[in-house]
Amino acid sequence: MTDKQVSPLDELDLRLIGELERDGRQSVSELAGRLRMSWSTIADRLERLQQEKIIRFLTLIDPLAIGHTKQVLVAINAPPSRIDSVARRLADIREVYHVSIHTGRYDIFASVSLPEAVDLWDFVSSSLAPIKDITRAETMVSLKVAKFSLSLLANRSIAAGSSGPLHRSLDDLDYRLLRQLRASPRSAYTGLAASAGCSKATARRRIERLIDDQVLQVIAVADPIRLGYSIRANIGLGVRPGMIDQAASALAASPDTHHVVITTGSFDLLFTTFLKTQEDLSRFVREYLGTVPGVVSHEVMVLMKVTKDNLGADWGFGAPSPAVPPA
Repeated sequence: MTDKQVSPLDELDLRLIGELERDGRQSVSELAGRLRMSWSTIADRLERLQQEKIIRFLTLIDPLAIGHTKQVLVAINAPPSRIDSVARRLADIREVYHVSIHTGRYDIFASVSLPEAVDLWDFVSSSLAPIKDITRAETMVSLKVAKFSLSLLANRSIAAGSSGPLHRSLDDLDYRLLRQLRASPRSAYTGLAASAGCSKATARRRIERLIDDQVLQVIAVADPIRLGYSIRANIGLGVRPGMIDQAASALAASPDTHHVVITTGSFDLLFTTFLKTQEDLSRFVREYLGTVPGVVSHEVMVLMKVTKDNLGADWGFGAPSPAVPPA
């Protein structure tokens, strides 16, 4: 599809995206009722948003629930002529779910999910060491997630990576259902039940319980560019000792922040922001950051390119089962 064929977004499109950011498994009938539009209008809009790649659906599974206790950001440097090739090599590693190229002191950020802290050394020695063009790598281990949000219109923190201990362990049926939802987030309960080998009522009950337990959430993720957000940046902060939690809470309350993490490494806090213009970024840094308690230093690293974006797709799973028909 060429730029001339891309349809502009209107108010109904934005309302629909906002609803799907909140709950990506809402049926067309449910969406039509909430938005007070006809079934056919919502069905047509939903099809167009997907065809034009304005939204995609993602099944978020809490890594803690499936035994992945360590989330690590690896900050990497490489010679300028080798940055793209190093990013592609990183993208081929199963444990790496997001790779991006940035401005600033680091050339590449790679997000990694691991079962245990002891697995970090194996990852560094077995997966990173063979990439000879890496000139420097710094590991930043996530200590606490203060906010995690992929929503641009309904920005709020969601559950992935932040649940407490489960009241029960996941069993084989849970994993079969999660695997199907990973492959096809909007699968109808009838299809999910058939693929998982259970009744429709059981499939519905299990999935609702996984959502209630904050193990699972299905959401729509919108293309930031199509919504007018041309700037995406990671910002690292140095914070006075004793004020890190306070600063993290303040950042999490901002509608302009998305992923707020207390971390080891060069920064006390790392967070992601989506903004519409360079002036918005300048204003955010000059005016807003000055109001965050305890901040003594900051560094802005603007995203230039995403090489891999596969959040949670391979955590704790083998090959996905065949997709089932959507709702």
